[in-house]
Amino acid sequence: MRIKTFVFLIAWASTAWAQGVMDVHSHIITPEFLSALEQEGRLMDEGFPLPKYAAGDHLKWMDEAGIETSVLTLAAPQPTSADVVRATNEAAAQLKREHPGRFLLCAALPLPDVDAAIGEAIYALDTLKADGIKLATNVAGQYLGCPELDTLFSVLNERDAVVILHPHRPNPVNNQVMRQTPLAMQEYLSETTRAVSNMISRNVLARYPRVKVVVPRCGAYQLGRHKEKDGLGNKLIENMLD
Repeated sequence: MRIKTFVFLIAWASTAWAQGVMDVHSHIITPEFLSALEQEGRLMDEGFPLPKYAAGDHLKWMDEAGIETSVLTLAAPQPTSADVVRATNEAAAQLKREHPGRFLLCAALPLPDVDAAIGEAIYALDTLKADGIKLATNVAGQYLGCPELDTLFSVLNERDAVVILHPHRPNPVNNQVMRQTPLAMQEYLSETTRAVSNMISRNVLARYPRVKVVVPRCGAYQLGRHKEKDGLGNKLIENMLD
């Protein structure tokens, strides 16, 4: 089957939202999120500590950097509690209401529970008026593109959803390599490429064409594959703007 459009959106500059510089890779880190990770012994799951978050500091940095709008997403790692995911989404929605034009929200979902994720997506998009959904490249080894996520993508397709991808620690992971080489130095690029390639190989966005995907890290390794004479890289570039 011919692989159809897969658009790498680095920012939503062409949409009605964007009036200035937009940061599509920013995180909200709530006390509830940090507390849950601490209770689960997972504060260092990604190999580095998460900072404390304050909206005032975020806005100050945005002003200094000339950023008009930041899209809030939940940081890695994925919490196991659906209640923590809901509380984070509601906190981000509250910031968006308090600072109109400065913050947007791409809501987190409580994967790998697909049914719970569908319920949270509907709540976030319909009730919280989230601007999109954040999806991890994998949650507990459940990678984007896997068949069990088709029902979720069907719901997102019905709502013309924007999806921001975010790399998480790969599963499985080589712990020795992770200890000596920070994930953000190389593995996040590989992880992003792995998830995107999996989606391409299953023709996910051809089957759900109303879902728009923002791929971080400048498209990871995908854009560098256009020099290949054959294979997915060549197919991808041929169909990016179809």
